[in-house]
Amino acid sequence: MGEPLRALRGLPALIGHLAAAFALVPIWWRTGARWRRRALEQRFFARALRAVGVTVVTTGRPVSGGGVLLLANHISFTDILAIGAGLDTIFVAKSDVRRWPVLGRLAGQFGVIFVDRDGAAGVDGQVAAIAAPLRRG
Repeated sequence: MGEPLRALRGLPALIGHLAAAFALVPIWWRTGARWRRRALEQRFFARALRAVGVTVVTTGRPVSGGGVLLLANHISFTDILAIGAGLDTIFVAKSDVRRWPVLGRLAGQFGVIFVDRDGAAGVDGQVAAIAAPLRRG
């Protein structure tokens, strides 16, 4: 079975995961320690990958020991799920994503930092929003 068909076969399960996330993310964020929330988020991303039939093979170990900025020109939503499942991340996305039905709201609940790529207004605040978690490690 081709990759697109395998992904479509998992679509109902992925929709179920998204629905569960809408219900659970607000609870996750109230669970206390960031590491506990992050563990729940990583499980969500890993299960979403399984739902669409994607297996992630990791080679090597991720960089550790402080804040790291990972830039990825992803080609599908599964790239985001794979990064989210494997790394302790805070995603940065273009501000347009915030207005996407369903996924925009979910991204906001996951703590995505939205940046406006269409102008210089507010760049200082956007840089500060990205730099703060990097400084915290």
